[in-house]
Amino acid sequence: MSEKAFKTGETVNVCTVNKPEWFFSINPLAKVPTLQHDGKVVYESLVCNEYVDRVFPGRKLLPEEPLEKARIGMLQAIWDAKISPNFYKIADKDQEGRDDIIKVFKEGMSFLEKEVAAKTFFGGEEPGFLDYSLWPWFERLSVLEVASGFKLEEAQFPKLSAWQAAMRDRPEVKMHAKDTPTHLQYLMSRKQGNPDPDAGLQA
Repeated sequence: MSEKAFKTGETVNVCTVNKPEWFFSINPLAKVPTLQHDGKVVYESLVCNEYVDRVFPGRKLLPEEPLEKARIGMLQAIWDAKISPNFYKIADKDQEGRDDIIKVFKEGMSFLEKEVAAKTFFGGEEPGFLDYSLWPWFERLSVLEVASGFKLEEAQFPKLSAWQAAMRDRPEVKMHAKDTPTHLQYLMSRKQGNPDPDAGLQA
């Protein structure tokens, strides 16, 4: 949002387990994020991101060139298949088949390592659609080390490590950053079966 001329209105954090009934009335899937704009409802993360990119003024984050746009979509698909479904499984040291899960997770990361190797960001010299889509997950990586001892070693992923440093240095990323204790608070609530969407906001 910080990259677009977009003024956020009311933000409502919704628990993804105990979903309120009113949420189903505006989104039949009751999934986050859900965006309401000019009386219309848009949902699904990538759909919301593309909608904001197309509708609001500011630097375009999604490439117009068809092949580059397809590349971004394919990289997102790899993330969705190999990395995000396994993220919180790795946080559980007692997870059945954890070694295999970590192997698949690293396979996905290795693919991203190759793709960002020749660039500062996946979007080029400035962050783009994919950079901002993936970043919240990378910000949470520190909680995996605290909770289960898992860490992406810089020696194995030097380009991704450089990318993370470049992203952390971005003003818009700093503006919305959450620290490891906040992410750990959310992780603990998730393990207890009641994810707290307001983790870190009570202080």
